[in-house]
Amino acid sequence: MKNFSVDKLALLSLLLLSAHPCFAGKIQCWVNDAGITECGNYTPPQYSQKGFVEYSKRGIKTKEVKRAPTQEEIAELERQEQEELKRQQQEKEDRQLLDIFSTERDIELARAAALNAIDGQIQYDQTIIEGLKGNLEDLEKSYEFSKKNPDVSEKQLSAIARNITSVKEDIREKKETLQRKHNERAETNKKYDAYLERYRDIMRRGGLPPMRIKNEK
Repeated sequence: MKNFSVDKLALLSLLLLSAHPCFAGKIQCWVNDAGITECGNYTPPQYSQKGFVEYSKRGIKTKEVKRAPTQEEIAELERQEQEELKRQQQEKEDRQLLDIFSTERDIELARAAALNAIDGQIQYDQTIIEGLKGNLEDLEKSYEFSKKNPDVSEKQLSAIARNITSVKEDIREKKETLQRKHNERAETNKKYDAYLERYRDIMRRGGLPPMRIKNEK
């Protein structure tokens, strides 16, 4: 490959050089390590990552290849892309929130409705547990009385003992269910607290920007 160095004015000579047999096709120009522009029929590998400009045989610029980004620049671009994706996702979630709740009062009304539904389930479970406890107390009294009654067989006594075990298991399961409902109530409160904080943050920012409408081609 035949290379030559050029300055700003010498680039005009490309029109003349293109007539030379060595440069009958395309011409590429790049900057070497000394900061000097060189030209030839192809860019050396050691300079191709730094970018180059390609000219036609008439000296018309046909292509410009930018230098390859550094690792630091690539990392920064990736960071910016992640930030943009995060921003877009946040904006999407904020729009969904405002589609559901127009005011803070809407959020509090929805919270109250959700909590009331859970409270109804909690009250129901507590009533069931209290009933089971009453049954257990009656069974335990019956068991103690039956142990002292010679007319009660071992089979009957064993049946009462099994019922006591069964009721205790029912109480244990209902208490676990009740605890899950209390946990659900706490999580529901946290969820609506988060809705309220997000809503207030959106309002502090002056609302959301207009939606971008993609041009249909």
